[in-house]
Amino acid sequence: MEETFEKRMRPAWRSFMTWWLLCVAVAVLAVFLSVRYAAPWWLVAVALIPVVVIMLKRCSTEFIVKHDEVTMEKGLFAKNSVEVGMPQIRTIEVRQTIFQRMLGVGDIMIASSGTDTYEIIVPGIENPKELRDIIQGFQRGSSNNASA
Repeated sequence: MEETFEKRMRPAWRSFMTWWLLCVAVAVLAVFLSVRYAAPWWLVAVALIPVVVIMLKRCSTEFIVKHDEVTMEKGLFAKNSVEVGMPQIRTIEVRQTIFQRMLGVGDIMIASSGTDTYEIIVPGIENPKELRDIIQGFQRGSSNNASA
């Protein structure tokens, strides 16, 4: 009997650190302007715009690893889905900036045979090297890496 495996992931909250910093900067500026110059109180609510952007970006992206394929789904209302079967995966690339390495996140890119581009690009995934190892384990036909 074939063992089934499914792991669903979204970009990590901490991968949006730039947006979080922008949110804090806008909030501090809004509070400063409200107190110092009697700006309207709703100006503080402008600081919530980056939070909405973070939530929309995170909720609209899902990466699914199964024992026989990987899938990338994008979109909130209209969904765009790309599936690549394990035997067709040609390249798995992990990219991490130094900032991403400090946060434990990275981008994973998957290309299939017969193409020269990446079909699946997932930004800000937690532990991308471990995920790459899981996928490579399924490519080799061993599911013992699925416990990670």
